[in-house]
This record gives sequence, C-alpha cells and structure tokens, in this order.
Amino acid sequence: MEKKESIYRLFTALALLFAFAILNLSPGASLETKIAPLNKPKELPKVGSLKRLKKILSKISKQRWQGRLPYSRRYLANDVYTYQTASPLFKSESNIGAERPDFSKTNVQVSGVDEADTIKTDGKYIYQIGDRRVIIVKAHPATDLKVVHQIKFDDEYFEPMELYVDKKFLVVIGSSYIKVEKQSYNNGKFTYLKRYPDASQVEVVIFDISNPKAPRKIRQLEVEGTYISSRKINSSLYFIANKYNNVYRIMKGDQNPQTPLYRDTAGNGKYQNVSYADISYFPGSQEPNYLIISSINLDQPDKEVKVNTYLGAGENVYASTENLYIVATNYRVQQPTKLKREGLIRPLPTVEGTTIYKFALNNGEVIYQAKGRVQGGVLNQFSMDENNGYFRIATTEKRFSSSGANNSKNNIYVLNQNLEIIGKQEDIAPGEQIYSVRFIGDRGYLVTFKKVDPFFVIDLKNPAAPKILGYLKIPGYSDYLHPYDANHIIGFGKDTVEAKTGDFAWYQGMKVAIFDVSDVTHPVEEFKTVIGDRGTNSPLLQDHKALLFNREKGLLAFPVNVMKIKKKFNLPQESWPRYGSFEWQGVYVYNVNLKDGFKLRGKITHLNQGSQEISRFVNRALYINDTLYTSSMSMIKANKLSNLKEIKAISF
Repeated sequence: MEKKESIYRLFTALALLFAFAILNLSPGASLETKIAPLNKPKELPKVGSLKRLKKILSKISKQRWQGRLPYSRRYLANDVYTYQTASPLFKSESNIGAERPDFSKTNVQVSGVDEADTIKTDGKYIYQIGDRRVIIVKAHPATDLKVVHQIKFDDEYFEPMELYVDKKFLVVIGSSYIKVEKQSYNNGKFTYLKRYPDASQVEVVIFDISNPKAPRKIRQLEVEGTYISSRKINSSLYFIANKYNNVYRIMKGDQNPQTPLYRDTAGNGKYQNVSYADISYFPGSQEPNYLIISSINLDQPDKEVKVNTYLGAGENVYASTENLYIVATNYRVQQPTKLKREGLIRPLPTVEGTTIYKFALNNGEVIYQAKGRVQGGVLNQFSMDENNGYFRIATTEKRFSSSGANNSKNNIYVLNQNLEIIGKQEDIAPGEQIYSVRFIGDRGYLVTFKKVDPFFVIDLKNPAAPKILGYLKIPGYSDYLHPYDANHIIGFGKDTVEAKTGDFAWYQGMKVAIFDVSDVTHPVEEFKTVIGDRGTNSPLLQDHKALLFNREKGLLAFPVNVMKIKKKFNLPQESWPRYGSFEWQGVYVYNVNLKDGFKLRGKITHLNQGSQEISRFVNRALYINDTLYTSSMSMIKANKLSNLKEIKAISF
C-alpha cells in the first residue's frame, strides 16, 4: 500500500513539474495571475491630409448626430496615480527614501513619478508660484528666511500654474496664447489670418538653478491646447493637452490649417504646425478634437520637443514609471431604432463608458501601446492603478430612471497589458457613487456614498476574480484615502447626519478617520476627529498635494477653512442644517499614531485677527529638518516642528 502511495506521489509531482514547464511558470506561481504577453501594438493610422481629416470628422459628426452623444469632458484637469508594489509603499507617501531625507516632497501617487505643484523645495530653497511669478526663498536655516529672487515673465498673458524642481532645473508650466497670426493660403497666395479664439497654449519655461539667486532661462516650449496634466520621471518631462478642433470651419472648406501649433527654442524657435502626416487617430473614436502628448528629456537640451498628436481627448491621467494611461469619457447609444415619421433616429438612452489609451514611456519617448474600454466614468487619477503588469480601474455608471430614481452602480475592472478585461466586480453599492478610491498592492479600497459611508475592501490578488472581502458602514464619507501602513488607511472627507425625510444625508464638518483593515472581512473605524461645522472645507479634499504626512515623524498637516455655527438652535424637521460662519483659516498640525489616533499639536494661520484676506489663506505645508513651513499666496511662515513656535515670516 505504501509503495502504491509513493508511486502516486511521484507521478503527481512529475505531472505538476511538466505543467509548470509548459506554462512557463515557476512552482508557487498562480495560474490565474499569469500575465498575458503584450501584443505588438498595431501602428495607428494617420490622418495624412486635410481631405482625409474631413472624411474622419464627417463620420464622427454623423455618429454624434444620430446618437445625440454628448462630447467628452475634455477640459477637466486633474489630474490625473498609485503605488506599484507594497514594498516601497510605507516608507513614505512623500517619496521618502530609505535614508530618511531631511525635507518633504510633494505627496504623489506613484513612487518615482513626480507631479507638478505650486510649491517645491530642494531642502535649502523654496520655489513658489504667486501673483504670476515664481518666488525663490532661502528657507534653511529658518532664521535666514528671505526672498532671494523673483522670476517675472515677459509675456503679459502667461499664467504660471505648476512647477517642478530638481538638482539642476526649475520647470514652470503655465497657460498663454499663440503670439503670432496663423499662416493660411487664399487663392493660391500666401497670407496671414488672425487666430480663432481657441488659440490657447501650454507654455513650459525651463531654468538652470545651479545658482538659485540668479536662475538662468535656458529653454521655452509652447504647444497649442488646454493643459490637462504632466508627469516627470527622472529627467524626462511629459505634459498633456487637449486642443479644440473647429469642425464647422473645416467642413465648410476653411483652408486655414487646424492642426496644432508648437515651437521650441531648442529648434528653430518659430511656430510650426503638426503635419497631417504626423497626426494619428483611433479607429472608432467619437472625439473630433486633438489629444497632444509632448515630451522632452531635460538632460538633452539640444533635442527638440516631441509632439505626439492624436484625434482624441484626455480627462484624467495615470502614470507608472513605465507607462502612461490617459482616459476620456465616451458614450454609446443602446440599440437605436428609426422613427417612421421624419426619417430621424430616436435619441435613446446612452451608456457612459471610459476609453483608456496606454502609452509606453522611455526616456522622453512616448509609444502608443493599446486601447481599451470599460463601463462607467472615473472619479479622478486615483481611480486607476498599475500593478504587476495589470491595470485596475474603478468606475461609476450613473443611470436615472424616468421617475428620477438613482440606479447608479459601481464597478472594478482588471485589464491585461493589452487593455483587455480579464476580471471584474460589478454592481457594487447600487444607487450610490464612488467618492474615493485607493489601490495598494493586492488590495483596493473604495468609498461610496448616499446616506452612509460604505468603506469597501477589495481583494485583487487574483486579477481574474476581484472580490469584496468586507465593508464598513458609518456616517460620513471620504474624498481622499491615504495609506498609513499595510493595515491602516486614513480617510479625509466630511461627517454627515441622515436626513429625517428623504433617502439622503446632509454633510457636516470635515472628518478625518483611520480605518483598521487588519481583519479584511470586518474593517473598523479605529480613530476619527471632526473639524468645524457645516461648510468647513479643505483644499486636500480636492487636491491630494495639499497633504503633508510623515509616518516616522508622526506628522500630519493640511490646510483647512473652519466654519462654526455661532448660536445653536433647533430647526423645523423639514429644514436643512445651517451653514457655519467663517471662524478660522490655516494649517492644522497633528501628532498621529496607532496608539492615540489624532492629537492636535497646534494650528498655524497667516491671517491677522478678524481678517479674511484670500491671499493669506494657507494652501500648503512642508518641512525642512525640524522646521515646518506654511505657504499662502503672499506669505511664507517658518515654525518649529516640536512646539510650532514661530521662527520667522516673510511677506511678498
């Protein structure tokens, strides 16, 4: 008997080894998580000529007319990013390295992928955008706090919006307008025509900051369009824009070229049109406008900007260190049927979806890889993530019945390298919508809201079969989720009270909570604190870059506008809760840990007593060594981290 069992075990082991060899898997690997090889992407077709462009636009217009499809939300910017693995995640959300740096960095979504912000520091100087200029402040030591230089721009229309800083360069990104009239042909003669009102452009100005007291402008890029977002990976800069295409003028025979203009001082320094031969289009796309992805390598100053142009649009952006994903909302008509009268097509209910475009990134090169589509629309950049070769995305399908009832539902999709759906979990929290998402390694965290805050824990270990592990229902909701460690998530949002009549809830003050997900089947709200009354808000709820967090220092800080109800009184049952009146604005600074939760260390404001001067509303906080710096449009203030005692303040 024992001999038979030994033979059987030997046979089983050999069979397993044979299976692993065939599937090219190592023992211990999961059959379900084997990554499909990336198909060699087909080269996208080119527009090629004005005649071809008209033909493509005519087809798009026909589809839109027949289906009465709305245009994508092409001017939303955000923005558009998560951690790729669990291992580097908990060193810090502020790009903290193993050696514990002495200054904070921008709170980004993906480690190694920098995001532009209104303020940056290199550990000695602070670079800040304010009043259409860049202010350079010597910040360390704090006792020497002073403005050492202000960069003013010659172009009166240039509006600086964001910047990057590294050891060599300061990169300023802003918006402006095309500065020359556009070339055109009229009856065979070369003429000039004034630009149409859509001639906005993204302007990128690069400075050498080897001497921060005298930065030297070394390059300027201008690309026609509306700025969407950007990313910087090492020395490679990528920025994305949408350009409106005047379909009416093109179809009416206007010969004025509608292709985007660009110029680069590293080239001939003159405006030039993107050639029709260099414009690609996505077959089946419903978008008649241009999506423009421009890229440069800062370490190659003589290499001209690459302007990759597509008929398409972008709304939200996610980037890993290897790939760029751009998504746009689109719509499909459900089974159109013709009306007998008037020969028209009945406008039927449309289905909202999200188109995903994937591009490989390689030292300033952008290479199209794949296109995919999922049901529903995304909330923001945190709705997307790349992990171990898979792309994960969370969406909300907004549907309303003829009676006005909300039939919305929420979905999680997992796509392979070719953007093919291989796993999904649909119909999550029917009637609600997503308020925040965070993907971390093999898990996803999802907050939906209608009356209470269902906090979902999603298992993504098997990409082919995402599943809900557990959920927690509590009052309030979270607009932003931030990892504390492997088993704890910080949520920032609003507290709520359930309405006495109706199927909804009223939001109240700002709520900050720590969720314990050690037991994934039963997540727990371990700690919480509520700031102010109804109307209290924070830039953090709309922009994750407003958060300063360092787990090792036990430091949590963010700006907040506090509203308070001065006099409490009962309202009639059918009335809504009162809004508070302005009480205070500045930065709340907490000690945070898993023993005591949130302990308010102190508050810092730039306002004078009784003042509500908007230019002194604090919007960012950062630290250098043991000094906390807070920033508003007209002031930087330095305080000791230990006791928040003011060291020095400067006004602009």
